[in-house]
Amino acid sequence: MNIVIFGANGATGKILTKQALDSGHRVTAVTRHPEAFPLRDARLNVMGADVFDLALVEQAVAGQDAVLSTLGVPFRRKPITLYQGAEQKLRKRKKAMAKKSHIPFYTRLGNVLTLTLMRAGVKLVGPYIFFGSYPMYLFTVRGRKSGQPRTVVLAIMERNGKRYVGSPYGIVDWVRNLRAAGEAILTRGRRAETVTARELPTDEAALILREETRGGNPFTRFYGVTADSSLEEFERAVVIHPLFVLERK
Repeated sequence: MNIVIFGANGATGKILTKQALDSGHRVTAVTRHPEAFPLRDARLNVMGADVFDLALVEQAVAGQDAVLSTLGVPFRRKPITLYQGAEQKLRKRKKAMAKKSHIPFYTRLGNVLTLTLMRAGVKLVGPYIFFGSYPMYLFTVRGRKSGQPRTVVLAIMERNGKRYVGSPYGIVDWVRNLRAAGEAILTRGRRAETVTARELPTDEAALILREETRGGNPFTRFYGVTADSSLEEFERAVVIHPLFVLERK
């Protein structure tokens, strides 16, 4: 499970973070002072943010299965508005976002066409379908709720002998399914193979995305970064657009 914990640097937050990690969960620990956070783990992402910064809060909760808060406030006679203010801002933003689709219509239409061709055994590549540098695969993952196989078409990145897959459109269904299943079936032409998928921690994913962007990968424009973006901007991008490394099972 993917869990975000606000107020993670407090006494209760540290205990909760450790318990979540010990239970095998992936944790995003949100604190105003990430440099002072004492815990380290491959499944831990320490994020610097303030609860009143709505953009960073939305970034932190994107793709999470659970949101926990251990935020504390000092005792005062005045009313406490810490949670009310943040909640009202989030509700307004979510209402506005609900009217928009993360995946454009022309992309969804193109996915249907490429899916049909690839199921017929046609080998396609990105970004231009019939020519490009990124082999496209039928990517089949077991649905986290239905248990039924779900198939999409994805372009695979190959770098230094390893294969990676990213999500240009954010935390979509195949990402949630892959997080739950931990493996997928890659099919290209008549060849199929089962692979395990490990979601990269933020710092590692940011470096891969930066290399791909500077190397001219046309898909990275959907991540909101450019070759001139800072490492911090790449780190923010991979929180919303996760990357997975694929290994033959």
